Amino acid sequence: MPVIKDKEELMKRFGARRFFFLSILGACLVSSIPLSAQEEFRTRLLNTAGLFSDRMITIKIKIEDYTTIEEIRELQKIHAERGSLAFMNTLKKADKGVINFLSTRGLNLRIIAAAVQPTDSGRKILLVMERRSWDTETTIRIDRHYLYMVMELDVDTEGRGTGKLYKGANIQMGGKQLIELTDSYPPMLLHNVRQMK
Repeated sequence: MPVIKDKEELMKRFGARRFFFLSILGACLVSSIPLSAQEEFRTRLLNTAGLFSDRMITIKIKIEDYTTIEEIRELQKIHAERGSLAFMNTLKKADKGVINFLSTRGLNLRIIAAAVQPTDSGRKILLVMERRSWDTETTIRIDRHYLYMVMELDVDTEGRGTGKLYKGANIQMGGKQLIELTDSYPPMLLHNVRQMK
């Protein structure tokens, strides 16, 4: 008889643990922030400089993963112990996806950091790239004031919205938003942002 009682106790404990695990999982699934990224967006950029043959450039954005708080803490530790150069070199090795400029002269930009925050109408996605040219005809002079490029997507619950591309920007990591744009050149506007998958 005591053995059966122990088994009943064991089943109750197992059931409680399973319920707790499923509750946590359910809370994560209903969250507006995806657990794993692997998202794809398309948008259009008006070519005001006239450097491309296309007046409107289609851009494909493929996000493989978002930067985690653990990764940010590790980067902050590297910055504190080894300095800003080591921090930047480590960050440049990260691979969070790619941005394709779909033009005859367009290049690809690798995403080195990505963050997503819920908004009242949907989500705001911040993508950080190493600052460089995105076409074969132009070169960007890198200065110490703006070391990164940033793309910001503001989409609703259906994955549609607008965005901005900052050709030169600075970022700050940590805090409530994980990755924050602190300073930049005036942005270029992105039109017709839509999520493909």
